[in-house]
Amino acid sequence: MPPSFASKGMGIARKKKAVIAVMPDRYTLRPTDLGSRRKDDDFIFHFNGRDVGRTYADGTPNGVRWSWSIYGINLCGPLPADVAVQGLADDLEAAKTIFKTNREKLLAADSVKPEN
Repeated sequence: MPPSFASKGMGIARKKKAVIAVMPDRYTLRPTDLGSRRKDDDFIFHFNGRDVGRTYADGTPNGVRWSWSIYGINLCGPLPADVAVQGLADDLEAAKTIFKTNREKLLAADSVKPEN
């Protein structure tokens, strides 16, 4: 079972045996489809029905951290200095927050080609 989504503004819904966490501002978090290798600690970020990133538990020498990454954005210039497109977080809640913050900054940057 995935970690709890008890943060304010988050909710969980069950649909076809998949756990879907609803993040504020039309973001959803769904299990990554790895075929028969489905894991409870690997998720895809969706925004308005599109895959926009991924987060998963990653074992490190210092314990488990959550790796996250943003994808699906076309850059037409340099990446803004204050934006990361991938990284590590201490837990799932932190990964969701860092992902959303960086994606929103990236979308607001002048170097991003508008999404269709």
